[in-house]
Amino acid sequence: MTQPVDADELLTRMRGARNWASDEADRNLALSESLRSEGKEAEALSTSIEARAFRSIGRVLDEILQPGKHTNGG
Repeated sequence: MTQPVDADELLTRMRGARNWASDEADRNLALSESLRSEGKEAEALSTSIEARAFRSIGRVLDEILQPGKHTNGG
């Protein structure tokens, strides 16, 4: 069984996860553009979808870390 973590450790982990998700989204968007420029549309679409998924994860974590500071549209 795992040990419980305190609030500070939980915040640290959540911030790390948010930053990781943002980095992965950026990486996938860059890869998508590269693939698109090479004419690999199917692969570009796949990595673009992955980027959106990572971006969504980051937004959820942002809302958890800073409730109410985010708009529904953006």
